[in-house]
Amino acid sequence: MAVDRRNPYVILGIPFGADEAEARTGFARASRRLRREEDVRYAMEDLTWALHQIEQIIKAPAKAFNVYRIPADPEATAINRPGVFDPPPEPIRRDSNPATDEELRSLQERAVQELVRGALTEDRLDFTIPRPYEMKENANG
Repeated sequence: MAVDRRNPYVILGIPFGADEAEARTGFARASRRLRREEDVRYAMEDLTWALHQIEQIIKAPAKAFNVYRIPADPEATAINRPGVFDPPPEPIRRDSNPATDEELRSLQERAVQELVRGALTEDRLDFTIPRPYEMKENANG
């Protein structure tokens, strides 16, 4: 069974939970816009579907759980303090010794080698290093 990801409230341009009168007004506005403008996002079938969905939701509110809701205030879901949904970081006990300067240099050298090998693969065999300037012949000589 395919899940329909369209939102009837967004299609008609009305707020979530609007009553039937608001839904019909939104349908009328959207259908007029459909007739006037050339570049519209929804077809008449979409508008009819949206109005029908809202009418069904008004009759059986449990059907509204399938409608994706967009929060009007994006900050409503922001977490501003540590808690259950945003726990503070917990330090992890280190099991190895810190890397020495020599180990870090070796790691950097291997990374550079891998980058160069990746740049010079089969499809890039014609790779040439660009010169910083064009060589020009001396006019005097």
